[in-house]
Amino acid sequence: MTADLPHDFRSDTRTMPDQAMRAAMTAADVGDDAYGDDPTVGRLERQGATLLGKEAALFLPSSTMSNLVAVLAATQAPAPHVVAGSRTHIARFEGAAIRRFAGARLTEVPQNGGGALETGAVHRALARDGGGHVVCAENTAMLCDGNALPPATQAELAELAARHDAHLHLDGARLANAATALRHSVAQMAAGAHSVTFCLAKGLGAPAGSLLAGTRDFIEAARDIRLGLGGTMHQSGILAAAGLTALARIPRLADDHALAALLAGELAQVPGADVPAPAHRTNIVTVRLPGRSEHTLTAALAERGVHVLPLPGGYVRFVVHQEHDTAHVLAAARALAAVTTRRTRRKDPMATTTATGTTGTTGTTGTDWQSWQDSWDRQQQWYMPHREEQFQTMLDMVQACVGTRPRVLDLACGTGTITARLLARFPQTTVTGIDLDPALLTIARGTFAGDDRVTLLEADLTDPAWPELLPHPSYDAVLTATALHWLRSGPVATLYGQVAELVRDGGIFMNADRMTDETTPRINAAETAQRQARMDQARREGALDWTDWWQLAAKDPALAEPTARRWEIYSPDDEGDMPSVQWHTRVLRDKGFTEARPVSCSPADTLLLALK
Repeated sequence: MTADLPHDFRSDTRTMPDQAMRAAMTAADVGDDAYGDDPTVGRLERQGATLLGKEAALFLPSSTMSNLVAVLAATQAPAPHVVAGSRTHIARFEGAAIRRFAGARLTEVPQNGGGALETGAVHRALARDGGGHVVCAENTAMLCDGNALPPATQAELAELAARHDAHLHLDGARLANAATALRHSVAQMAAGAHSVTFCLAKGLGAPAGSLLAGTRDFIEAARDIRLGLGGTMHQSGILAAAGLTALARIPRLADDHALAALLAGELAQVPGADVPAPAHRTNIVTVRLPGRSEHTLTAALAERGVHVLPLPGGYVRFVVHQEHDTAHVLAAARALAAVTTRRTRRKDPMATTTATGTTGTTGTTGTDWQSWQDSWDRQQQWYMPHREEQFQTMLDMVQACVGTRPRVLDLACGTGTITARLLARFPQTTVTGIDLDPALLTIARGTFAGDDRVTLLEADLTDPAWPELLPHPSYDAVLTATALHWLRSGPVATLYGQVAELVRDGGIFMNADRMTDETTPRINAAETAQRQARMDQARREGALDWTDWWQLAAKDPALAEPTARRWEIYSPDDEGDMPSVQWHTRVLRDKGFTEARPVSCSPADTLLLALK
């Protein structure tokens, strides 16, 4: 691997200890950290606490373990409620472990373009139930192009956490990069957080290890938890010596940032390359080429000896670190240019997606289906800011009621928004998606092509015979969101009866949608005015509305024909009568469900759960 290292941009963990670090490890004075008498570990923990502006620190094998220990030590609640940004490392890559080992409930909240948690969504999550809350922030924001968030962002979260008696944990795996980019001390960047994770093995170059810092009482609790998780090491002073060497190298991170800026500039010169520009760039650069998936672009660069990490939406990630220099950065940019040159000569076979459905086969070439999925989600979020929170509750209740391997019917599935979240949360699930919209189904078929866990069907839910198309006679769960309000109450009642016959005994039906209460006209008017004002502001900031999105779809070669067919099926004026929550729960019980009630509500939308 060493020979290929200069062109390996997958992560800043891909570094090798240099001779000075190896010498420090060899010379380390060690004891047994299980007994608390390793002097080098003690030095590292004291220096780390000072650096982070906290009372004490604890040395752990990894940042993932550090974050888990932080959640467990933060609250004595038997089932902590963790609130994290939907694009944070904790939510995307550590959530399963936190649920399993901490017994936690994880609520994902939206983030703005720079990676900051949307404080309104955090407030609603914290206000929803009792104590045991742990809010998890991240700096830098890795999935937001490595953007460094200023201290004011965290101060706002800290104030919100204090108001709700919540613990604020900062996943600061690359906090040193954030401090370097913003020219603040690391302690200033950690201010306001009750606990902070600080990685030694990323840009700072240590072979392993992370620090968790907080109050003395918190760290003592964390030390016991580390022992219980098997994270206590013995002669760990050898690794701690590398960590001490790493701490002394924080100033050189500015060199990585300068190289990353150079790389971003060079990549942006490649024809067609989309290189996002975060407000405060650190050592991460992302890029995509229209018409290529993240996986095909990763493979094409690897053929030229440049290794990157694929990210959602067609992007790939370059992370600049101490092994790189100007020559390596320029070579990476040349490799991307060579990929585009080659593509003009020969079509990329991996960029061709074949989408199949009950109406035949549609072949599309070079369509980035994930980008269309993301675009649809953003447009829907514009209308329904609490959408992701309701999806999270929906998945939580699926797990609570029918387990982690459910057979699910995604009713009026659209692009497959619920299906995608089901597969990510429950990899062993099987899903049948059914919808009438040919354009949205085209996106769904492109997205899930080749995934044998997913079956997609085109059918009219007002046709009495639609259940006959289903591949299974019964389902553990039937889920739908923001779809049935298009129907009048009569067809919805009929549909509920059909759903009741499809759900097995002990199974569930959930519907997240607008449900109007006509007995509260002044509250309704206030909510409508507030929601419209927020939407208008987002529109001024460039958000796409329903009309804008469909105009874009009509211009796309892969979606133009199914979009035209869509408008032959639907009228722009189609809309149901949106009966109340009470009407829905009464009808669900009348149709065969033994229990039915709301499990999540926002000012405008309700998530109903019915149990058979």
